[in-house]
Amino acid sequence: GRVVVCRFPYSDVKTLPREVPSHLVNSSFILPKQMNAFLSHLLQVRRRTLCNLVPVSLVRPNILPQDMTRQGGQDITDKIRKLTIKEHKYRLDQAALSHNTVIDRLLKSPQDEVANLKQKAKF
Repeated sequence: GRVVVCRFPYSDVKTLPREVPSHLVNSSFILPKQMNAFLSHLLQVRRRTLCNLVPVSLVRPNILPQDMTRQGGQDITDKIRKLTIKEHKYRLDQAALSHNTVIDRLLKSPQDEVANLKQKAKF
């Protein structure tokens, strides 16, 4: 059997199980951006030759539904866009709640750290 890893703009490869081999993760398809490459791989469509004189397969065929303009395609891209925005807002909210980003840690002065430790020691 064949195994392919597909990612969406809102997904993260860090959430994949460790059992997934790294070569599959590294060769994953980002949908809908790489839809034509994914469909070519899925349908096992071979690359075309540039011309008859040079028998080297260079040209990837253009699979028709790759542009997502057919029925249902626009719905999928709209849902992907909404989930991407929702995930981005969630990450911003989490960063705002924790205030523990790399920049925040760099901007904290040593006095702030001592004050925080003293405050934690009181509890």
